Amino acid sequence: MNEFLRLYNNPSEGVNTPLDSEAHRIIERNRKVIKSLLKIVILCGKQGLPFRGHRDDNANWVLDEDCGNDGNFVEIIRFRAETDPILANHLVSAPKCAKYTSKTIQNELISVVGQKIQKEILDEVKRAHFYSVIADEVTDAANKEELSIVLRYFTEDGIK
Repeated sequence: MNEFLRLYNNPSEGVNTPLDSEAHRIIERNRKVIKSLLKIVILCGKQGLPFRGHRDDNANWVLDEDCGNDGNFVEIIRFRAETDPILANHLVSAPKCAKYTSKTIQNELISVVGQKIQKEILDEVKRAHFYSVIADEVTDAANKEELSIVLRYFTEDGIK
């Protein structure tokens, strides 16, 4: 009853105000979860680690249960969740379809990080005075042609 009277006397504090603040809280929490997952993607990429193990289904994915080799991405998530309460809470409370651990989401996160890296490299090349492109093609054992492209450019720090 008190809440009703407060809202009645202060029409500027409508029902939407608490709903909006809850929505903003959920958005911030999800951003922190995605940021943690992106850090794991960057770590695996820097170290050249494969993301997935022998099984990709994650059907029985449990935070504190060792299910064999679930792949580096899932195992690092488990490790990080030990010290990241927001990530741990998300993994325990989120619906199965919204845990952001599926192979599809992993591929999307890898793509996002790759696009960011490409943009940073492109920005550096645009600032560079000189650059060169080296291309080399080779046919592999499966008779498939592979093309590698190397981009070299000068920055104030030297050749990259």
